[in-house]
Amino acid sequence: MGLLKEFSVCFTLDLDVKWGKIRKKSNQKKDDILQEVLQKVKRCKYLMIKSENRDYIINTSKIRYIRILDDNQDSHCIENEMLKIPQ
Repeated sequence: MGLLKEFSVCFTLDLDVKWGKIRKKSNQKKDDILQEVLQKVKRCKYLMIKSENRDYIINTSKIRYIRILDDNQDSHCIENEMLKIPQ
C-alpha cells in the first residue's frame, strides 16, 4: 500500500461543529476529497464522522458548511447548497 495523506474535515452544523479525519492516497487533492464527501452527503441521510477521540453520526440535513484541511492547513470551504431552505 502506498503512502497515505490525512485530511481534516470540518462540518459546520446548525448548532454545532464536528471535526473528522479522512486518510487517502498521497496523490489525492482536497477537491477530490470534497467531491467524495459531497457525494456522500447527497446520497445518505446520515453520515459517520471519525475523529481522534470518538465517532459521530450526524444528520446530513443539518450540515451547512464543509471545510477540508490538508497537511499544509490550506483550507477549502463550500456551503452545502443542496440543503439550503428556500425563504
